[in-house]
This record gives sequence, structure tokens and C-alpha cells, in this order.
Amino acid sequence: SQLANPVVMRMSGGEWNSRCRLRGIPYIVLEMRGDVDKLGVMPQVSVIIRGKKCQIAGTAGNSQAEQAIYSQLSADAAYDYLRTEYPLRYEEFNIPLAVAARGHCFETIPAPVYGSFQTPTLFEHRYLCNVVLSTENSRNENLQLILASMSGMAVWSAGQMDIRAGVAQAAAKSFDDSDIVGNSIKCTPE
Repeated sequence: SQLANPVVMRMSGGEWNSRCRLRGIPYIVLEMRGDVDKLGVMPQVSVIIRGKKCQIAGTAGNSQAEQAIYSQLSADAAYDYLRTEYPLRYEEFNIPLAVAARGHCFETIPAPVYGSFQTPTLFEHRYLCNVVLSTENSRNENLQLILASMSGMAVWSAGQMDIRAGVAQAAAKSFDDSDIVGNSIKCTPE
């Protein structure tokens, strides 16, 4: 339903027409007026664009009712990218693992205080996805950028996609002297 931007159409000298709609692509148009001779240089502008709304794992019991929100959490970006770019169905995800990855990304940690040895007073979410994806990259390269932003991984296992964030976890198994085969090795506690 997005229409072509009339400001861009007017300023493009006919290069931009009503078919140039940029549907699904975030963009910004700035029309700057001023006397370059008085300013000396063209002002530089920096913007942060929120991007697209992400489908959030575990917000509903089926794919038709999933919640979509603006999110910087890396697990949300990974889940949404796998849902839309590969595309995988809701049923093809290990939802409890995806929800756990989202929780790990959402955890708050002390924000670094640069140039100071003070105790941090600010906190930030553990993993935020502030990456730039390129259409020149393969889908797998873009997915790896997203996963790297949470030191994570996405693995197809037992017919489902497992999304994990990189966090310390308790050991699943342990062993002691009785697990060592043979008499040639002895463990001596110190």
C-alpha cells in the first residue's frame, strides 16, 4: 500500500516515478535548503532507522497470531530472518529454545564505562542486533552476521531449527574416577 514518495519524484527529474514504491524497505528523505557558499560545506546527517518489525517466537501458539514488534534483540532478528528469508514455518522451530535465546538477549548487564574505573550505573541488554545486512551477501552470510551479534548459532536438529544465544550454561554431564577405563590412569585430588 506504500506509494512512491512525492518529494523524491519531484526532485528526481523524472528518474523516480510512481512505480518506485520501496515497499518493505525503510528509508528516509531529506530535503535540505541552504546557501552552500555561506555554510561552506554540506551538513552531514546521521540517522538510525528502526527497520522492520520482527516476528517474535513464542508470542502465540500458531503462526497466524505471532506478534510483530520493533526489536533490537539479536534472537528476535535471527528468528524473524529465518521465518521470512528461508522461509521456515512456526512448526519448524524449537520454540522453547528460541524463547530462551530471546531471554538471554534481553538480560541486562552493566554497560561499560569507558575511560573510567567507576562502578557502572547504566545497564544494557546483553545482545542487540545492530548490523547492516546486504543484498550482495548470501542469506547464510547475513544470518551469520545476526547470529554473531549474540555469539549464537542456529542449528537444524531432529526436524527443528534450534536458535541459541552464547551464554554460559551448566554442564550437562560430569565424570569422576569411575568413568576412566583401565588401571593405567589414576586421579589424585590435590
